[in-house]
Amino acid sequence: MLTHSALPKVASQRPVLLVVIPSGVGKRAEVDQVMETIQTGLDPAVQIMRITDTTHPEVVRSFNFSALPAFVLLQQGQELWWHTGQIDSPDIFHELYQQVEIVLHKTTKGLQA
Repeated sequence: MLTHSALPKVASQRPVLLVVIPSGVGKRAEVDQVMETIQTGLDPAVQIMRITDTTHPEVVRSFNFSALPAFVLLQQGQELWWHTGQIDSPDIFHELYQQVEIVLHKTTKGLQA
């Protein structure tokens, strides 16, 4: 897995869902709908960050996405899960939520040790 130190700094233990959206307005409404669904389903402990290919081009290039939008779950700069293209399937939402549960469980377990 790649590390991405070019991302804006966030709390070290907190998982981040990075949402990369195209700079054009065309797909933004679709992504906004997906974001509402994700925010409703995700634990509030997950920070969601939106960036565009123009606001952080170096980050977008470092991931070498094949399509936008793209969604990447990160913790301490490590990629834990990612998806390129629109999230349009309940299976993909479920996969993301499962991965978040795993990350949060590991984080909580690590803090208790």
